[in-house]
Amino acid sequence: MTTSAADQVQLPARVRHALGKRVRFLRRQGLTPARLYGSGIDSLSVEVETAVLQKVLAKVGRSAPVSVMVEGDAEKHLAFVSGLQRDPVTSSIIHVDLRQVSLTEKVRMSIPIVLTGEAPAAKLPGGVLTRPLQLLEVECLPLDLPRQVVVDVSGLAEIGQVIRVMDIRLSPNISVRTDPDAVVAAIHFERAEEEVKAEAPAEGAEAAEGAPAAEAGAAGAAKGEAGKAEAAKGGAPAKGGAPVKGAAPAKGAAPAKGAAPAKGAAPAKGAAPAKGEKK
Repeated sequence: MTTSAADQVQLPARVRHALGKRVRFLRRQGLTPARLYGSGIDSLSVEVETAVLQKVLAKVGRSAPVSVMVEGDAEKHLAFVSGLQRDPVTSSIIHVDLRQVSLTEKVRMSIPIVLTGEAPAAKLPGGVLTRPLQLLEVECLPLDLPRQVVVDVSGLAEIGQVIRVMDIRLSPNISVRTDPDAVVAAIHFERAEEEVKAEAPAEGAEAAEGAPAAEAGAAGAAKGEAGKAEAAKGGAPAKGGAPVKGAAPAKGAAPAKGAAPAKGAAPAKGAAPAKGEKK
């Protein structure tokens, strides 16, 4: 559905004689300096009433043509608002450019998209209506140009449904230049904030529960490594273990049963001399 600009809004204007720095006096009188230029016309300095200009902009914006009526000129000038300057502090309009177009030449403009109706799916738990696309680019003759494109969203009954540019029906005289697959409106599922907050502590608790087990395993591994290091140091056998082959007995320890005393060492008290040895 479109709203046509064929019934143009009129904007009265007068030829402007105040130029340069003198235009500030016009603004004090409630007038806005403007420039009319474009197809079939020499650039013309004009002035328009600020209050009337604001009403025209509120009604048609900058995407629809207006009929500029210059005082003393019987011709109607079909023009678009092509440039708008505002005061950086007060945001009041300080200058406007009006571009005249030919009735027989196509123009390309971005038209605002307006959503209408209520999407049933937006009332479902978690259902949220989004509108990624705000403007629709079209091409057509000036008088066929729509002021806005109205899209009905009452058919969005399920979460996940979308309306794309290709679903919009326009007049055959209007060519759409926006990507046909672009999404105009859609219903998405969005979890409630309370559910997201409830899941966060549960995940933290699971991580904390696994921490002691990991710490215990690390401590056991460290203890085993320490035992290996202690055994390697000094080469002493563990308690009750057999001595290492070829290793000398510890100081003051009796030799193993049946073992010969060390060379040059006196035999143990009461021990029989070795075979072939004099008493």
